Amino acid sequence: MANTKGMNDEIAIVLQAVSKSNDLDYVMRTIVSYISKKTDLGECTAAILDDNSHVFIPKWSSLQEMRPEWVIRYHKNHEDVPNAPSVALSNKKMLLAQRAEPNEFTIPQMKGIVDIETMLIAPIVYNGESLGTIICHSERPKYYSNSQLQLFEQIMEVVTPVIYHTHQFKVVQKRATILEVLLDTVREFHSSIDVNVVLKELMDNIHSYFPTLESNLWLTLDDFNTSLPVKSLNLLEMNNSLILKAFQDGKLELLQEEIGQSGERRLEIAAPIIGNQGIYGILQLTGEVKARMDESETKFIRTLAETAGIAFENARLYQQSTNHIKQLRLTHDITKKLNRTLKRQEIMDLVASELIQTFSAQYCVVFEPNEKELKLEVKAANRPELVKKTFSLDAGFAGYVYETKEAIIVSDVEKDNLGRKITSLIPCRSLLVAPVLIDDEVVAIIAVADPKSNRFTFEHYQLLETIAEHSSLALRNAYLHEEVERMATMDQLTELYKRHMLNNIIQQSQQEDRNGSLILIDIDHFKDVNDTYGHQVGDETLKQVSHIIRSNVREHDLAARWGGEELAIYLPRTNISIAGNVADRIRECVYQSTNPTITISCGISYWDQEQEKISVESLFHRADKALYSAKDAGRNCVLYE
Repeated sequence: MANTKGMNDEIAIVLQAVSKSNDLDYVMRTIVSYISKKTDLGECTAAILDDNSHVFIPKWSSLQEMRPEWVIRYHKNHEDVPNAPSVALSNKKMLLAQRAEPNEFTIPQMKGIVDIETMLIAPIVYNGESLGTIICHSERPKYYSNSQLQLFEQIMEVVTPVIYHTHQFKVVQKRATILEVLLDTVREFHSSIDVNVVLKELMDNIHSYFPTLESNLWLTLDDFNTSLPVKSLNLLEMNNSLILKAFQDGKLELLQEEIGQSGERRLEIAAPIIGNQGIYGILQLTGEVKARMDESETKFIRTLAETAGIAFENARLYQQSTNHIKQLRLTHDITKKLNRTLKRQEIMDLVASELIQTFSAQYCVVFEPNEKELKLEVKAANRPELVKKTFSLDAGFAGYVYETKEAIIVSDVEKDNLGRKITSLIPCRSLLVAPVLIDDEVVAIIAVADPKSNRFTFEHYQLLETIAEHSSLALRNAYLHEEVERMATMDQLTELYKRHMLNNIIQQSQQEDRNGSLILIDIDHFKDVNDTYGHQVGDETLKQVSHIIRSNVREHDLAARWGGEELAIYLPRTNISIAGNVADRIRECVYQSTNPTITISCGISYWDQEQEKISVESLFHRADKALYSAKDAGRNCVLYE
């Protein structure tokens, strides 16, 4: 069998291939072929439940001689003696069935096969919905290792969402086809899977049949874009209107009132746009008519509205399914890119660049909180001028997300008091903001913004949350990598670099710089401190001195623990005079600030390109000689070599 990494790469390739298709036959054939040819799990057959969930129909198999008429009855409630696929699907767990072992279920025979001795059955279950099974089978007894079972589980985890969505797509297509046959007068509804087209067809038909009436479309949904004059259905504002009654009762409501003596009538009709999963809105017709609307006309409006509701629902289901598959593919691609690096800054830069393309927005900013300074700093952005800008930890939208640890969506900054606080940083009106959490701690905040209002939908909001979750995994790995590197290069007690780092830095400096100075530091009478106060106080003394050193050197200087109570500082591009001032300043701070009070002795050596080249060993030897001279001179002083 291929190694794990190779297998994971192959699984990713298969996922990428099937994710691009909405054809269930192609998806299932590809999966079955992959399992049978690329794994050691045996021959493979996939069976999907029929529409009534009565039988398994194994349409896809790696066996060429498989006969299409072979079916397995689905014992949903385990009546009689259930078969193995029924047990696996009912329990929603993988099942290994061996004919040679006693079982409480039967192992069904497949036409074209003499005998089946072993079945490894994986149920296809997504969001609690049972779709069918994928069966690995053998004519001989076959036993599977834990790694093989884990591989099968991994394959099922990857392909199940794709199978579900392609199956759902097929269901939606079938439902639309049936509706077109049964309702020939409204087949235009089902010529498109675009909700905007469905709604336009509805309104065009109404205008065509009732040109003298005013028509309005009231919808409860606002998570899609449309150019139609749709009104938002807010039930709290409807009071006791006909629209409210039609929505509550789920049936057409008709009001016809005579006006004056002319025989004209005021007409109002409210027909619910209803699908299988709920009511999506109300089709309202109003106007003055001369004759009472007859039953055939009201039936036409009711049928039109109900059919439009189903078509609208199908279109939404298709679009949601397509969007979900697209999001899965997008998330998968971004995650692969994030996992290619273990550097925090590269991860944040990648997030910013990917999200700009994903959301087609004008701004994407990644913040990192600094709790010590109570600041949020811009670590990555698509606009370079924003990087390194800081503001208060509790300010604006980012501060709110940092405090609540919850994502937010702002449709219009100008109408949101919280959002207004950040317009000086990002001139925008639409906002999406999500925290990146590691162990319930906010380690980063991702913000996507655009100058247009109402730019983002709830699906955008969900996608950003998903990407934030995957970013947290990448950042966790980066933090762990940094910690491992820190442990390899830093002394745990003093939090100074280890000795080998000092050697490397000096060698690099001698290749790149013109000069440099080395300071060796020894704590005077350190043994007496340990003997008098104990080793714990001795350790604290080392920490105090190390802290003073870190506070008195520059960012590009390097301080290290040389060994025991000896410490060292390398100052690149620094002459011996300046190094002496630094050493004397540290010596004075140690004397003034430590508890118990201690002193240090310092020895300094120096190199430059004009002198004869000095090796690293020679530089240390000269600084060490100067240090011993300082001790011989009475300690608590700085000497040069």
